[in-house]
Amino acid sequence: MTYDEAAKNGLSLVESSEAAMLATLNEEGYPEVRALSKITTDGIKEAVFVTRGDSRHAANIRRNPRCCVYFVDAPKYHALSLVGSAEVLCDTELKRKLWRPAFQGLFKNGIEDPEYCVLRFTTLRANLRWGIESTDIVLSPGQAHSSGRPNPGEEASI
Repeated sequence: MTYDEAAKNGLSLVESSEAAMLATLNEEGYPEVRALSKITTDGIKEAVFVTRGDSRHAANIRRNPRCCVYFVDAPKYHALSLVGSAEVLCDTELKRKLWRPAFQGLFKNGIEDPEYCVLRFTTLRANLRWGIESTDIVLSPGQAHSSGRPNPGEEASI
């Protein structure tokens, strides 16, 4: 698969996914995984989720921001693993911008609920599994590139 194909397939998987798996490291250094509904993304560079500020994964991220986000279409054996870091944000304007009526069940006090927080994940590198093919993608500031394997003359934007 060419780099451009990998970029296109990875982006397509992110855009078609309603949820992703988030893996964080607990206080003992062991991974913990949970599913979160995807709120918005910036290609594969950034993913935004809503979370409770008092959740275990929010506590894990505050202690150690390194984590992984995993998008998957299991029946097709398509998956994108994003490795990077996350932060827990409780900015009122950001919360207002991302608010959806469906959140009311989780956050009884609405936008003003002190436990309503935003989890922003930023990707450092990614691995796309597309059937039996695997492609590593490294994101650097302002530009995305594969791990030294793009075809000559190819530029991809993710």
